[in-house]
Amino acid sequence: MAPRFSHSAAILLLFFLLPFTATFGNSHEDPIIKTMEDFSGYPVHDSHSFISNSLSSLSVDAQSLQNQIDELSRLSDSPAPSVTRILYTEKDVLARRFIKNLMGLSGLSVREDAVGNIFGR
Repeated sequence: MAPRFSHSAAILLLFFLLPFTATFGNSHEDPIIKTMEDFSGYPVHDSHSFISNSLSSLSVDAQSLQNQIDELSRLSDSPAPSVTRILYTEKDVLARRFIKNLMGLSGLSVREDAVGNIFGR
């Protein structure tokens, strides 16, 4: 014998399932993408051809990169060879300014959130 549902039980079940299907039923609204966009403040694009075209045109000046890493490592609250920056100390603020400046010079739009994460796009 099959279980029987009353009409009100079916309506109650539909009431609880409808928000779930509305949230996850839209394939174009991926919750992971939405979280990434909300967190970073930037839209996420799925254009893989854009990414592969951009990567094929990248070049890195190894010496310039090493110089930037060395300069950043000098902005430390502890002596070399370790690098320590306590949030919002003078060295941390200088290091953040240094990174944001490099990002800006590279043509990125730069954003820093309330807890200090730096985003460039």
